[in-house]
Amino acid sequence: MPGIKVTNPCYGLVGNSLQLVCRNVMPPVMPATKPWNDMVVDWMQSPRRAPLLRNFPALSLGAEELQQEESAGLGLGITALLAVTLAAGFRRRPGAFCPPGRKLGKLICLGCWVALSVYMVKMGGDSTSRLLLPYYPLLIASVLLLPAAAEMARQRWWKTLAFAAALSALPSLVLTPSRPLWPALSASEKLARALPGNALVKRMHDVYSIYRNRNDCLAPIRQHLTPEDRIVGYLTGTDPETALWRPFGARRVVDITKKGPPPFLRNRSWRMVARVADFPFIFGQSMEQWLPSSGGRIIAREWILTRAATGPLEWCVFQFDAPSQTSKE
Repeated sequence: MPGIKVTNPCYGLVGNSLQLVCRNVMPPVMPATKPWNDMVVDWMQSPRRAPLLRNFPALSLGAEELQQEESAGLGLGITALLAVTLAAGFRRRPGAFCPPGRKLGKLICLGCWVALSVYMVKMGGDSTSRLLLPYYPLLIASVLLLPAAAEMARQRWWKTLAFAAALSALPSLVLTPSRPLWPALSASEKLARALPGNALVKRMHDVYSIYRNRNDCLAPIRQHLTPEDRIVGYLTGTDPETALWRPFGARRVVDITKKGPPPFLRNRSWRMVARVADFPFIFGQSMEQWLPSSGGRIIAREWILTRAATGPLEWCVFQFDAPSQTSKE
């Protein structure tokens, strides 16, 4: 995966700011993501953006159909409420209510902004809006400490907006494919039968079907593992390894990093499961380039669908044999 630390603070600030704004203004549900994502791709492919991508390789500004915890931030509702409060927060009327302890609150919030600035110039991950979650309470408090904020928060219109902002999180909570709070699969199947040619309905059915079996999505790989494979190496980015645990208690799954296998595997026979598309991110080279020097060989290939957005991807099972006595000598 791209490095998470940024060496140039200016590009770190720009990249994190872009991600923070984009993620926090995305609506909770956005079925038509293609126009936005196409625009982002065109924008990022411009030669003017080359220095930014070179210094911030994990930059991610694409939209998702449904906000989920991996990349979601405050959300459009709370962000809009804070923007309204910020715009009107400096208009304090003479004699308006002023809460006690504002000076201490300002110092605490100032410390938060200092800590945030350090993060923004140092870190270069693709989940800025989620990773900044510990900062949000004090950042929100900074807005609520504005001169007119205390009086504004007592107005009926502001309370109504706050209630609407809270409700805006419900679509993501109810519709999330990993744990839907409604009969998603049966409803999408009925809609698919009623509207067989509808692309949106088909997409919805595919997403919920894939997530339903995501915990066992690598089941086709298990047929290439034997009971003697007590330890299995696993090389991938984010796909779950739970399917390889079965039968439970009979196998140990070891993560393989760019440093290679752990030392205890190098003197024994073992197998590794890997997604082919992850080799350039982890080892900096394709699987075909990596394989000759690895000492392993491919014993099986499978095309597995783990995400609706990417389609089926190639997975391989590799066999690594124990060094012979001659080679040890």
